[in-house]
Amino acid sequence: LLSGLGDGRAARVALAGLAIDDGRHDEAAESLEAVVDDEEEGTEARRTATAMLVRALSYTDPGRAEEYMDLLLGGQLADGAGGGALQSEGERLEGMDVPRFSKSGRRSSAVAPSPPRRGGGGGGPA
Repeated sequence: LLSGLGDGRAARVALAGLAIDDGRHDEAAESLEAVVDDEEEGTEARRTATAMLVRALSYTDPGRAEEYMDLLLGGQLADGAGGGALQSEGERLEGMDVPRFSKSGRRSSAVAPSPPRRGGGGGGPA
């Protein structure tokens, strides 16, 4: 089954993804850290493994997850260059006027009603 996944790193990443989905975050993080350490900087495989590692660590060690996220973002969080931009983007999104639906399933007044349907009733093929 795993022979189709290529080299050992690809198989480890695939198995780590399954471990994350199964809630085995420590196991996934251990495997993914090894891949990140072995992989050359700047490769797509390393970025993918690092992103998955951030996801796994977010359940078990949020501080380390932030460290790896900073590596993934190219140091933007550590030097503050991107931190403000990320925060202002979040503030912009939170301030957006978004149409909302009530719990009863009826549309709020912020959403225009659909125009009435025209034409003959419930016809099917004739």
